[in-house]
Amino acid sequence: MSTGFKGPAELLAQARSEYALEPEASLLLVKHIEDLPGITPEVEVGLGDYYFELPRNVPAALRHWRRAMRMLQRQSSTPAYDRVLTSMVTRLLQRGAEEFAAGRKDEAERCLAEATSLRDPNSDVLNQKGLIYFQAKEFDKAIQVWNMINVQRLSAQQKSLFYHNTGSAFMMLKNYQKAIENLSLAIRNAGSGVQTVEMSLNNRGYCYLSTEKYDQALVDFNHAIRLKIDWANPYRHRANTLWKQGKLEEAMESFDNAVRCKPNYKDAWLDRAKLCAELKLYDDAIDDLNVVMSLDPADTDVEDLFVKYSQSREEFDATRDPGAQPEKGRNGFIKCLRSSLFNRPRIMRSELGDIERHENVEALSNLCADWTERLLTEGTDIGSVQTISSIGLAVRFDKTKGRGLQAMRDFQSGEVILLEKPLAVAARPKDCSAIPCYHCMHPIYPSEAMDTSKTQMLVAANLLVFCPHCSKNAAAIYCSDRCQQEAWRYHRFFCPQNPDVEESDKELLLELSALITDDDELNMVCKLLGIIFDRIDEGQPQEKVERLLKYFHHNDTGMRLPNADHHRANDIVHQLFGSHPQFGWVMDKRIYYHLLSCKKFNSFRATIANSQITAVKNVGCAMCPLMALINHECVSNAGWFSYGEYANFGVAAIRNISAGEEICISYVDATESYQKRQDVLRLSWQFNCGCDKCKEDLYRELSRLPGKA
Repeated sequence: MSTGFKGPAELLAQARSEYALEPEASLLLVKHIEDLPGITPEVEVGLGDYYFELPRNVPAALRHWRRAMRMLQRQSSTPAYDRVLTSMVTRLLQRGAEEFAAGRKDEAERCLAEATSLRDPNSDVLNQKGLIYFQAKEFDKAIQVWNMINVQRLSAQQKSLFYHNTGSAFMMLKNYQKAIENLSLAIRNAGSGVQTVEMSLNNRGYCYLSTEKYDQALVDFNHAIRLKIDWANPYRHRANTLWKQGKLEEAMESFDNAVRCKPNYKDAWLDRAKLCAELKLYDDAIDDLNVVMSLDPADTDVEDLFVKYSQSREEFDATRDPGAQPEKGRNGFIKCLRSSLFNRPRIMRSELGDIERHENVEALSNLCADWTERLLTEGTDIGSVQTISSIGLAVRFDKTKGRGLQAMRDFQSGEVILLEKPLAVAARPKDCSAIPCYHCMHPIYPSEAMDTSKTQMLVAANLLVFCPHCSKNAAAIYCSDRCQQEAWRYHRFFCPQNPDVEESDKELLLELSALITDDDELNMVCKLLGIIFDRIDEGQPQEKVERLLKYFHHNDTGMRLPNADHHRANDIVHQLFGSHPQFGWVMDKRIYYHLLSCKKFNSFRATIANSQITAVKNVGCAMCPLMALINHECVSNAGWFSYGEYANFGVAAIRNISAGEEICISYVDATESYQKRQDVLRLSWQFNCGCDKCKEDLYRELSRLPGKA
């Protein structure tokens, strides 16, 4: 390694850059730098940094850092001295946490001791040191460090955090009385801006639960839930408290809320499985244990429970009256959620819960399809009420929310409300880990594994079908002949190689095809136009087609503004069809943009999974006319899901819904802050939400402002 005529700083930079390739030579160069005269404080800091980055060289790093600090002290450079000191403390604390995580306890202790020996530690340093001990499960040491803090000098919010941390450490040590004392002080000192108050309430509730003070525990858990309605922990602890009190149905509902808020919450699924077993719902208990094992395959205790519950189910079935009805699964929505965690290819009828008044999923799906067609061709006028009595729903129109879906009968929590096959789907191949069918969205084959030989093999096995007219540019790919034939009804209007297309139009169609290949919005618009053109071509009366167009119509304030590609696509579509004798009347200047807005505001994201392929996320979007009627509430009474290998969608009640209530789903993540929810809704759906949760959150934010009650 050549040093040339370089100064210490340049040599140090060279040593650091070449350490990875020549570590021994790099260390020799650093030793050489240490012997040079005229080393500046900056170089000493750099030497300390060099040694600190090496494994187990903290003493050497500290030697150089302290030397730099002495130099700076002699130079009376207070700001630089403070910067070096703060950096040393911060990095030593961070290294201590890393050493604990790596299992090197002695090295971690050395780093933490050095961090607090450099100067009189302030409350922030002691708090960080205590948290590192807490995370390392050294709870006694965490309490000892926190007890060194002068509490009287802390602000009310700092006191609240101090008592919360100390109380939580006592809780982990199962010293519940001390924990309750400290957590009560944390709650008492918590002002409106303290974010840990719900955690203090949850932890104090857990201490009350552990000491069998169930009524006090419930008060704390309920308060924590009111403050943070989407937090799973208090729901789980509340469920266990209700279970201890013998309120099993309420406990089950609280467990449901816990896993709904946090689908990968292993402990909640496990507790729920145990409660299901106590209620002799062994199928549900076993399904919940399957979730637990998928979340933590190494947990052998769960395997033992699985065997136990399987045996109990067999014994229970053997003693049951042969003529008795089998036990019904109690919560269809949780089953849908459980199934989505498994990425199973299809949710069977038994996994969707009880569908009252319908013999099977297909029957409900067909009823919904009939009503979708009626809505598309009959429309929904202002002030109108259309009752879908066969599935217990009604379509209402009001001036505030527009169209909405109302329950005409009671729906139980978990009951499937409707199932719908989309009117149209639009794939987004660039975001897929598998090539999807352009008609049904079925994942055909992993995209990274596709080559010419595999393509030919799939085509030969009739598992991959190209449009016979546009296969050269692979604009449309299908999973079966049936999908290709069904898609031809709308694809034919935009197929660049359709033999019925005029030669003069083929170049325009090729350009349009290139635009829509990776743009699901353009793809969806062209499919919807194709569906409209197909209905006209079949001789459907103009009045009904106008109703269909009106169904997709959006007002001007909510209409999507197109980008450059969309402008060009609109020009092409108008050029192709604007003067067409059959379709020209449809092509109003704004129809195309209204369809674009329809995709934006009323489509559902398709996430399909296949048993042979890794999970496929956000493979495109689906237009479900019946589901598109459902309005938003942040804390909704229903949730939507996709199921099966194909783009099928459904809506299920996530709490009991009474007749007369509006069915609502949440368009946004309800766990986000009030401001973020409002921003997303304004940007994506063009409205402000005024639901009860938003009103409560807004009031809470306003109450935190200075001078507000």
